[in-house]
Amino acid sequence: MVNGSSWTEVLSSFGENGAQKVAESWDWLAFKSGLGRQCEFVPHPSITVREHLHKNLVGQEDSVEAIAQAIESWEFSFTTAKDHAPMVLAITGPTGTGKTKTATLIAEALFQRRRKLENSIKYEPTGLIVFSGQDFNDVTKNPVTEHQEQIKSRLVEHLSTCSGKAVVVFDEVQKVVPQTLDVLIPAMSENALLTYYKNGVERKVDCSNVIPYLPLEQTHIVNIISLKLKQFNELYKGKRWFDLVIEPGVAEYMSRLASIQYQSHHAVFNGKKINKVFAKYGAREVNHGPLHQLKSILSRFLRPWNPRTVIMVSYISSSEEIEITACGVKNGAEDNVCSERVRKWKGALK
Repeated sequence: MVNGSSWTEVLSSFGENGAQKVAESWDWLAFKSGLGRQCEFVPHPSITVREHLHKNLVGQEDSVEAIAQAIESWEFSFTTAKDHAPMVLAITGPTGTGKTKTATLIAEALFQRRRKLENSIKYEPTGLIVFSGQDFNDVTKNPVTEHQEQIKSRLVEHLSTCSGKAVVVFDEVQKVVPQTLDVLIPAMSENALLTYYKNGVERKVDCSNVIPYLPLEQTHIVNIISLKLKQFNELYKGKRWFDLVIEPGVAEYMSRLASIQYQSHHAVFNGKKINKVFAKYGAREVNHGPLHQLKSILSRFLRPWNPRTVIMVSYISSSEEIEITACGVKNGAEDNVCSERVRKWKGALK
């Protein structure tokens, strides 16, 4: 009771929108205190995952569709069956094709909230738990049984906090000491079944959702560079510049730099020889190669930063070079219409 009124009467006095805001605030406080729900799924998981993957993952359209369909099937069971089975996805493929990134993106899309990582400015989805094969590759210090207990204890603690909801990622399983993850072997077999026990009853899970990640061709690398440059701009827009304009041809030029290695592969299909060129290390060299060089140049020639400056990165085809210019945005302008452009740097990336 508050001043003789019940809590129901108090909430009703706020109106429908006010009551909703009070409920949302209370839910947020419960989450922050650790006493409330920590790992709630979004209302429509399959729709959210499909949109999030298409927006943030490049070059794996078939895999994205396969993942979305698997989640649709799981969601159907999740919302209609009394006892639905967990969904198991085995994401396989060459280095740098986006396997670990995909797992993180799925978790970002599935869970409503994120938590701040300890001693970091980064956030991660509340229901995500990641096991790295690197942590379970030494049998001399920790026997297999101890590795297994570590995995069990982390899982139990996580699931207890998250009311049984989780996206569990086993990354780089090839590094794990043999027999440590024996429980996953049936899920990877031809029968694709994982046996588990619930309330003393044996149950079998269909694990046939194996998602192959294909090697990335140069066109995929171009799209990945374009996406990362767009994200890079959004991250620092209004802080270090007014806008970072990447003109046509820049991403394609960056994809051809020596810092990104390619390999040629040959195959014969139906009597016809097929030749494909793939990025040797997938997208891993994008950050350490062209983007690293661009950041270095911007830091060297554009500081001190000015949030009222438009920076333009152009490709000069005649000389195979990049030119970076800058201009100040006119007072009161809301778009990137600016005064005379000044060259800040011109040269070739490596």
